[in-house]
Amino acid sequence: MTKEALINEINQLKEELSVTVVGHYYQRDEVFNLADITGDSLELAKLSKESDSDFIVFCGVGFMGESVKVLNPNKRVLMPKNACCAMAKMIDGVYYDNSIDFLDSKGLKKEDILPITYINSGADVKAKVGEMGGMVCTSSNAKKIITNALKENKKILFVPDR
Repeated sequence: MTKEALINEINQLKEELSVTVVGHYYQRDEVFNLADITGDSLELAKLSKESDSDFIVFCGVGFMGESVKVLNPNKRVLMPKNACCAMAKMIDGVYYDNSIDFLDSKGLKKEDILPITYINSGADVKAKVGEMGGMVCTSSNAKKIITNALKENKKILFVPDR
């Protein structure tokens, strides 16, 4: 089968099976060129909301695929290969809880903490941050979020951070 025939068959199957392929900038050219939606991290999750497909095949890092699913709860989000992010592996829900407990044991009450997590964290950490009234930031809005957070007169716990 020629490369062109294979591309045509893939595009036909995407249509028949109601599939949107979402590809991160870091993907190999062969994958990136077949993607219906391309971009970076949070942008992919936002853009994927516009898809009418039943399935989203996400080609990128695990935490990004989780963000796509959070913003598309009624769609099946499939990840052909669950790629990992070193930063996202720095913290999980248990480590987060242990950090909060440690701060509490040193006299910093939970209600005095404002957690902020970088987008490169898992959905479990993002959920725990949200439960405490915290926020998720990206490289483009981190300064604005932290500047506003400082006005709340709380101690900022920024994760993941080692």
